[in-house]
Amino acid sequence: MDCYPVHHPGFYEEFRRNVEVAGLVSERRTIGVVRTLSERVARLVGRATTAGERVALYRAYQTALYELAERADDSSGALGQERTAALLTYLDLDWRDHIRPPVRRRLGRNQSGVPLTCGDPEPTAS
Repeated sequence: MDCYPVHHPGFYEEFRRNVEVAGLVSERRTIGVVRTLSERVARLVGRATTAGERVALYRAYQTALYELAERADDSSGALGQERTAALLTYLDLDWRDHIRPPVRRRLGRNQSGVPLTCGDPEPTAS
């Protein structure tokens, strides 16, 4: 069961052909693919009219960037920079209202207090 009410596969399809490729993606080609994906996500943000859809879009984008990372030569750092920017954008979204509460409670935080995926804060000890 997915903990998000808006699923991301439809958005992921927008990225699939650029990231699910056979063989190594050269450094130069990685830069071009990252540029293409970045432009595509910028256009798709306009289609994502609700906060839930924006969460789904950025989940799909994260998935696509991780798929690309498996095959890419990122010597230039372009992919790493895009992954960081996309993650920071995702974390900035209003996602807490767009996941099912039982899942939020179950996920919690790690020992350092960092949220695990979409978890609520741990209860503090008294």
